[in-house]
Amino acid sequence: MVITPKKLTVRLLAIKLFSREQANKQSSLLTSHQLWPDSAPLAQLKERNFSSFNPTLLHAAGRDTLAFFRVSNIHFCDGRESWRDSVLANPHIRSVVALGRLDASSLMPIGEPAVLDAASALFPANGERCPSGPEDARAVWSPSEPHVPWLMVSGWSEDCSRAATHLLKLPPEAPPSRVELVVAHWSEGYSLAPPSSQRFQKNWAPFVYEEMLLVEYSIEPHVLLHVDGETGRCVPLYEQTSHAPLAEVQRRVGRVSGGAPPVLLASRGIYLGLAHAKASEQMAQHTGTRRMVYHHLFYAFSARPPFALVGAGPLMSLPQPGAQPPTVQFAAGMAVRGDDELLVSYGVLDCEMRLARFSLEHVLRDIGIES
Repeated sequence: MVITPKKLTVRLLAIKLFSREQANKQSSLLTSHQLWPDSAPLAQLKERNFSSFNPTLLHAAGRDTLAFFRVSNIHFCDGRESWRDSVLANPHIRSVVALGRLDASSLMPIGEPAVLDAASALFPANGERCPSGPEDARAVWSPSEPHVPWLMVSGWSEDCSRAATHLLKLPPEAPPSRVELVVAHWSEGYSLAPPSSQRFQKNWAPFVYEEMLLVEYSIEPHVLLHVDGETGRCVPLYEQTSHAPLAEVQRRVGRVSGGAPPVLLASRGIYLGLAHAKASEQMAQHTGTRRMVYHHLFYAFSARPPFALVGAGPLMSLPQPGAQPPTVQFAAGMAVRGDDELLVSYGVLDCEMRLARFSLEHVLRDIGIES
């Protein structure tokens, strides 16, 4: 392979960022481990060319932690170089949602995970026309009692014209249900194009405030929506705001997009979020391939309206064994355990699920929030 000066510059820049990220991460990262590496059901799915990745978490004190994740035949396993390889290898790109449980104490998997067939079947099967099924869930507890799992997922329309965001409700004693989310109107003061003009809607970051479901539609600029969980009607809240450090990341690296659902730190008066940024400004030629570098960063916003951003931490990479520097990784879940433990669940190369433990105090310190 011929290494051109441009390729060498991009490679050196990636290594430089990686080295800086590792220095930032060392003080806060505690441990990481793979989830369900030896699962027989997941191995059977892999034999059919389906991979399991991008877990999201629902945690409650004293109870097993729920991990919902995506199972799909579009991935970078077995050395696939790009998403196009998956498309060429499969007549129909499909995704389903699955559920596993983690022990509250050890954080190790309990039993075997299982595909949620009834929930996945709520999405149209589009045959060979376009991808089908729920993609990349973000989990929250429903705002009002009884609190049940709600997943925010992306899914294609029946005519394959667009990918919308949906709310997938999973009550334990009743069949699952799905509501498509539609933004009712858009402020002329927003710098972003109206959602109705966008073919793809994804990476909405849901969180609960009192008994309302809200979402971060955009991190930078910061745009929030109120979601009616019954009708799916979404209404913008407040004026958009900008946070200079995030705007700089977006200019220098790539768009800052929603990742894990923000978690409430009531004693601090903030929500803690975890976003990702693909290095599209630095290596656009690797878009859609296993070589595209994903960065993550923690950020915080006020726990009270209008939910202003109050800080953002440095770029970092999550542990990705065997990759120097790490490339495709995506954090979809986060939870606080105890007084000083932050859990982050994520996928690697759309081929592996992992769980990392961070020191919450160190993470907050990196953001600029002192105890």
